[in-house]
Amino acid sequence: MIDSKKIEVLKKTINFLVSENRNSALASKDRLEIQNKKRFGKILGFLYPFGFWGGIIYCLSALWKGETVTMFRDMIFEDHASKVVHNSLKRTWGENYDQDKSNLPLSRLKVLITLLKNIFIVRRAYKSVKIDHVTEFVRVFRLVHFYFMRKALFSSNPPASVLFVRTNDPKRLALGTVAEEYEIPSIAFTVDRVALRKPAPFAIDTLLCWTMNQKKLAEERNIPVIRMPVPSIKAIKLPVPNSNSGVYGLLLNAKCDPLMVAKWVEEISSMYNISSLQVRPHPGYAVEKLSIIPHSVICDWHQPLEEYLDGLDLVFALNTNSIIDALLHGVPVVYVGGLDPYDYDLHRFVADGIVFPYSPENSSIKSIIKFYSSEPFKEMWNPKEFITDNTEEYDVLTQLTGAMNDNIVKT
Repeated sequence: MIDSKKIEVLKKTINFLVSENRNSALASKDRLEIQNKKRFGKILGFLYPFGFWGGIIYCLSALWKGETVTMFRDMIFEDHASKVVHNSLKRTWGENYDQDKSNLPLSRLKVLITLLKNIFIVRRAYKSVKIDHVTEFVRVFRLVHFYFMRKALFSSNPPASVLFVRTNDPKRLALGTVAEEYEIPSIAFTVDRVALRKPAPFAIDTLLCWTMNQKKLAEERNIPVIRMPVPSIKAIKLPVPNSNSGVYGLLLNAKCDPLMVAKWVEEISSMYNISSLQVRPHPGYAVEKLSIIPHSVICDWHQPLEEYLDGLDLVFALNTNSIIDALLHGVPVVYVGGLDPYDYDLHRFVADGIVFPYSPENSSIKSIIKFYSSEPFKEMWNPKEFITDNTEEYDVLTQLTGAMNDNIVKT
């Protein structure tokens, strides 16, 4: 007999993922281009005409690749490039917390058995939504692939809880889905510094967020929530010095177009008399692609973002949440659109009046200083939304993970 509860949980997540794909700021053709650069995208694209059973063939073929799950003691730990979970645990347990981390290999045989046992649950859930585009098919069966992986682990060795970043990545969505099926506590961490993300399609037992506004919204949804601390909150550093006496940076995102970025840097280098723009790639980005950018120094993305920002007097930025980090560190930001496939001002920082927008006609240093000195900016930028104290975070994580030793120190 098929477990209707499991079907409903998975069905919610599949429908959510397809809906998010259709409403994404990233156009289907752009997403397809990105997917086709990945091995799984090419395989699933080939199998798309075969529908559900084509997706199952992909899941079977993916068994050849061994996979591991990161554990922190008896909890699954699913982080993000920004290391939000890592940083939260490090603040709670100290620098040596990762001594309790381990990588648990998944048994291919157990995954195969799990796939065979749950294939009709997945089929029923899959049939609840009409797939209209290959990009939807690819994302759904990436979700299904990780769903089988996580179920194989939970069925034989269920974790005490799961710690993961709340994004629409199929791997993290699969983890939350399986956790709800097995009634395992889910602790979700918010990567968006100010954005209000749509509710997850599965139960969340505790949400860690950044701002008071995010906290209020979660409480309205009856989700227990606490705020994580930011490293510091500094006043905006003014006046902005000219480049011959100051240091300017550029924050890139994962989807930046290196050719367009290089062309733009060439354009602004004479405007601002820049000879060595400090370019920070997105974590994990293939930095060799950025070698074409002129008048620049490509920084190491492993360097803590706080250290990078502390050395700047002004930073240009594409669509990225790191804009908020820069403002919190007192660094004036100039937003640059059109250098990635996203919509202009994706996060609405310009529309909200907290970031100066670049334009070739009106982006002088004098204009930037005037913007960040203005009363409208001071009214819209509210650092009081954030906290620097980690007491809330410390209390909830020590309760969830248990007392470790006598070396725990509050910051």
